[in-house]
Amino acid sequence: MGDDDADQPTHEALTLQVGDLRPACCPRCGADGQLLAATIYGLAISGSSVIGGLAICQGCGWSPYTAMTLP
Repeated sequence: MGDDDADQPTHEALTLQVGDLRPACCPRCGADGQLLAATIYGLAISGSSVIGGLAICQGCGWSPYTAMTLP
């Protein structure tokens, strides 16, 4: 490595991990235990952070995340 490499930023590798699925009552159709939700974590050497979540109803297909748009 040359002296020019010392000025370059370093980046940690990030691993995604989805937490355990938790059943809940769907606010749209009212089906108890049909809304499955989980937390998404970003794991790095420096620690972990909550970076998002997922949820979808097995009964009606509703998700609180469907209105979100990705870049």
